[in-house]
Amino acid sequence: MAVFIVQDEIQDDLSQLLLEISKRLQPFGSEPPVYGANAALDSDGIIFRMQKYCWCEAMDCPWCGGELITQNGYSNHEILRLEPIFEASGRIDGEGAPNFWFDDGEASIKIWWYKYIGRGFLSDRLMTAPDIAHLRKAVLAALADRDTEVLRNAVRSELSYTDLGDSSSLLPVLQDAFLALIQSAPKADQENKISEVSVAIQELQRQSNMAHQAQLAGEALDKAGIARSANPEDPEDLQFELTLTTRLEHLVDGNERLGSDTPS
Repeated sequence: MAVFIVQDEIQDDLSQLLLEISKRLQPFGSEPPVYGANAALDSDGIIFRMQKYCWCEAMDCPWCGGELITQNGYSNHEILRLEPIFEASGRIDGEGAPNFWFDDGEASIKIWWYKYIGRGFLSDRLMTAPDIAHLRKAVLAALADRDTEVLRNAVRSELSYTDLGDSSSLLPVLQDAFLALIQSAPKADQENKISEVSVAIQELQRQSNMAHQAQLAGEALDKAGIARSANPEDPEDLQFELTLTTRLEHLVDGNERLGSDTPS
């Protein structure tokens, strides 16, 4: 299949469309939209995917993988395994899988870029300005139908960095709660609500990390036989009291230990 360089006169319009899509796929704004977003929103016969530029260089990566020939290191078994994966990704020999692929039966396009949107633009068709206008209408309509899924994926991604330890089963509950909180707001206020949820998740992550560090420090102190407060009132005081760096500083400086002396 042939690929075409996107003409200069439509590159700006195409870049603006893809940047808008990337931004909407990342409602929390976790990364600059210029790099794209990783999203697969296929449903009801519509292909809707975006993938950041990849340079993992893994042979089985559809965006980086080499040609499906044994001379490049593939066995016959690997070829049989990878062919359907590469085909499903929309991969084209010589270019890899597209960074953006949309097909709703009427509008259909595959687009590649190098590192960021707008650089090294290639497409699987010789695009014109009317093509961009038609694509914008079709893509944004399909994206509007996927707002809930986009938000759910975004909340899940934000929470994925939160370590709740033994309470990790609460993550799906928190995900649904935060999603409901955002969706309960009027459309005009959803951006503000997303910001509030983002702050809440960051605070949750901070508290979870603090609790995790306090637990590790407590286990280390228990193992060393150093007594400490059993039920401190303030979690932040607990974290400071159990900080190994603080404990070591007291030992090195010859200061009085926090808690009881180490048993002889």
